[in-house]
Amino acid sequence: MPLAISIVASQVISYTLKEIFEMNTTMHNGILANPHIKDGSLLMSLEFLLNVLQKESMLSVDLFYLIGTMPNGVYIEDLNVMFETDVENAIKKLSESCLIESDPNTNCYRVSPFID
Repeated sequence: MPLAISIVASQVISYTLKEIFEMNTTMHNGILANPHIKDGSLLMSLEFLLNVLQKESMLSVDLFYLIGTMPNGVYIEDLNVMFETDVENAIKKLSESCLIESDPNTNCYRVSPFID
């Protein structure tokens, strides 16, 4: 639950709480109605944030999926080469949204641990 709260809280900079609530409730009727999902808060938060990111920066979404496939993480220099563009703003958006984290010693980025 704390990660779900962090993900949604990161969007208070861009949206009001009322807007976040309205977007979440209209988007998640299927998740809330599914009896197999015990606590859908993290799933709803991720879906909400990915929808927001798709509207703002498709590069952020692409980076999130790519970084998620690399269990040992990836360096920003390698991402710049792979995407042939400066990915720093997209990486910053993902970090601020609590979707990825970096190792301060190596500057290697990996997806935040959703399940510990």
